[in-house]
Amino acid sequence: MRSWRTMEAERTGGRRRRVQKRFVWGLAAAAIAAGVTVAVPNGTQTPAYAVEKNPDGTLTVSLRDLDWSGGPQQFRQLADRIRAAGFTAVIDKIPPGKHCRLDRGELLDQQRSGDGTGGYKYVMTHADAFLVEEHLPGPLRKGTAVQYAHYFKPSFIKGPVKPCDAA
Repeated sequence: MRSWRTMEAERTGGRRRRVQKRFVWGLAAAAIAAGVTVAVPNGTQTPAYAVEKNPDGTLTVSLRDLDWSGGPQQFRQLADRIRAAGFTAVIDKIPPGKHCRLDRGELLDQQRSGDGTGGYKYVMTHADAFLVEEHLPGPLRKGTAVQYAHYFKPSFIKGPVKPCDAA
């Protein structure tokens, strides 16, 4: 005795099952393609900075749309790229409520880009340094309105960086 399922499979030649498998495989391929499409735009965005070693031994650091008040990872990544090129990058962690003296070195001249993007670049020699003062969060001095602050003060210094004497 044959069941209605066996008869149905014989009548369609198993076509329904093949169509279902093709549909499932097509759906999986479409999902993968959609995932790739979503991931590609993020990977093609222009980075906020570029570090290029020049034939004359200098280093050009180009900055564009860098979030100066952003998280520490962008400053650490830029410092790591500068160090990897053989140049100096200093990151000082400043205790809460303290400040370094202002005369830590002469600022390097910045060159503005003329393309209207607000970008600019610095050309460093081996004597120069990229400096980031990371002011750590915590209680500030009495009498201030803000009790906790975490901010960064990045700069490019011509020549050596004077040590921070936090006061």
